[in-house]
Amino acid sequence: MPGTDKLMLRTGKERGIFAALLIFTTGWCLLIFLPVLLKDAPRTSFLIRALFAPLCHQLGERSFIVAGITLPVCARCTGIYLGFLAGILSIPILPGIQRFRFKSMLIECIGLLGISWAIEALGLISIGNLPRAILSSSAGYITALIVFKGLIELAGGITSAIQPRLRKTYG
Repeated sequence: MPGTDKLMLRTGKERGIFAALLIFTTGWCLLIFLPVLLKDAPRTSFLIRALFAPLCHQLGERSFIVAGITLPVCARCTGIYLGFLAGILSIPILPGIQRFRFKSMLIECIGLLGISWAIEALGLISIGNLPRAILSSSAGYITALIVFKGLIELAGGITSAIQPRLRKTYG
């Protein structure tokens, strides 16, 4: 197909890494919303909250409330995780990932997060949960692309290191 060479997921390795990231990330994001679906299972909600506790401060006023249930992560973490999922979902339609300047994009996203955090920490304004989630989702999105690209490069390096040994052993 014309133009297909510019799209991602050309090789089995790329498709496998994409599938693994998609399954893991979807499961991770579903965990965030599972307490809402399992209102009548407080022990499960407690375990999910405990799972996220080392990763998030879990302040109720900084978390989204869905159907009367406070999500187990704050709005920023929710944005990061959902942004990461959006990044993974966009991989099949992105043109060649090698052209993107991920480091500068990530630095810009983290810079915006830092500025919003500093504004709130200084007590100048409270930006609210939705802007927190939106700002952090951009960092999650870019991070997903960096992780995908890194895993592709890592897998390529492992393959190129193993191939000469396989040829030598198996001819």
